[in-house]
Amino acid sequence: MNIVSNLQKLDDLIVEQTQPPVTAMLRNKLAFCIEQAQAHAIDVERLQKTLAEQKDAIERLVPENANLIAAIAELQTPDKPSPIPPVQNFL
Repeated sequence: MNIVSNLQKLDDLIVEQTQPPVTAMLRNKLAFCIEQAQAHAIDVERLQKTLAEQKDAIERLVPENANLIAAIAELQTPDKPSPIPPVQNFL
């Protein structure tokens, strides 16, 4: 059971078990918590979607990267001059 549904149950209990003005004060405080929990749930869903997309991209790019590394290694054998000039690292 998620936090939002538990907070909703707590709100129901506040309505049933308290008297004004306490009811209004508690519900106002709880409303903020419910809003924050709902926003957090939306953020978590967004994050899960983003992570799934990144996982798919990584899985797609790993074999491509391995092919590129193999092609570069093949081009850099000692018996063949490299078509790519060496790059100096100035850092």
